[in-house]
Amino acid sequence: MFPLQRALFPTNPLPLHVFEPRYRELTRHCLSDDRLFGVVLIMRGSEVGTDPDQERSSVGTLARIEQARELPDGRWVLDAAGVERLRVRQWLADDPYPRALVEPWPDPAVPESAVRDRIDAVVAGYDRLLGILEGPESGSAADRRGAVDADNLSSDFAAASFQLCTAAPLGELDRLRLLAADGTVQRLELLAELLEDLEATVRLLRNAAGD
Repeated sequence: MFPLQRALFPTNPLPLHVFEPRYRELTRHCLSDDRLFGVVLIMRGSEVGTDPDQERSSVGTLARIEQARELPDGRWVLDAAGVERLRVRQWLADDPYPRALVEPWPDPAVPESAVRDRIDAVVAGYDRLLGILEGPESGSAADRRGAVDADNLSSDFAAASFQLCTAAPLGELDRLRLLAADGTVQRLELLAELLEDLEATVRLLRNAAGD
């Protein structure tokens, strides 16, 4: 397990600079085996060193090392990516590195009719938010920098929901809420609500500034 101060979504890239001895050993173990490790959010405490008060989330993401380069001093530069969601059943001893018993936690299958309108609502929420941030001179939604293109989303609805979550400028606890949603429909509904909250906040700040 690799606890980090960020929540990783499945489908997301994860570049890592590995310098602590315990995570160097974890890296060597993963590369000699299946290249897989778990990532969970550190909810309290330090990311570096041994922190007895560190609090970790019980929901995380399985990641796979796609490329690895060892530096002359023993550090590693990794390119990894989120694969699937997981739940931690039990934390084990951190010696020689953090370990846990985990289980996959896939989203339940849902029909297209249950998600299509919700995906459209999220994409519209992004368009509204970007329109406020970039102003009317930014042109149509398709021309705006960073606009979400629904045509390029995965055909797997769970993966598509995580792709949509990735673009949201949210704090890590909100990202964890999205990761821990009961399923695809609930995640999309929560994301739409969070985007509405962001839109309201941006409008309020713009009005207060006299824009």
